[in-house]
Formats: sequence, C-alpha cells, structure tokens
Amino acid sequence: MGTVSSDDKFELVRKVRADWVVNYERQDFAAETDGRGVDVILDAVGKPTFEKGLRCLAPLGHIILYGRAGGAPSPVNPLELFGKSSFALELEHVIERSTMKTDGADWL
Repeated sequence: MGTVSSDDKFELVRKVRADWVVNYERQDFAAETDGRGVDVILDAVGKPTFEKGLRCLAPLGHIILYGRAGGAPSPVNPLELFGKSSFALELEHVIERSTMKTDGADWL
C-alpha cells in the first residue's frame, strides 16, 4: 500500500509498484487492510501518519520513520508496542524466570 496526501501523487506511487494507493487525507488507510495489518511501513511524513501506521501494523510488523515532512511524530510509549509483538511474551517469561534464580547467568 502506498499513501499520498493528494490525488495528483497517485500515479507516481503506482510507478514504484504499490499494490494499492490511498489518500491519507481522505481515507483511513488502517481500515484498508481489512484488519490484517501491514508488515512494513516506510513513513516519510511523520506526524500526520505515524500513529495511524503504528495502529495498522501486522503482528511483528516494522515501521521505519525516515522523514518528517509533516512534522515530528509524538513520542511513543514502548508498552503500547507489546500488543504487536511476541516479544512481550518473551519478556514476561524472562522476568518470571529471573525472579526464580538468584544468579541471572543461570537463565541466560
């Protein structure tokens, strides 16, 4: 999926092989994924699109912010990312096991 801020950019994004193009000013691109989410987001816009991008990531998806054309995004609470990753389960497992051992090296 490619996102654009105006319809005159549709053709440019199609040329770089986007499967489909969404105008993020008029459409909710997260809704366009039918609940599945997307695996990788390359975000050059920043503030207007970053939070929406985080919400539509597929489990274990990645978002790469490489520009801030629309301004810097708000800070992200890392705890909000746990719902997208199995890392949260692994972290809980490590914490549980570390409290059972007196020497952290035992579980490494």
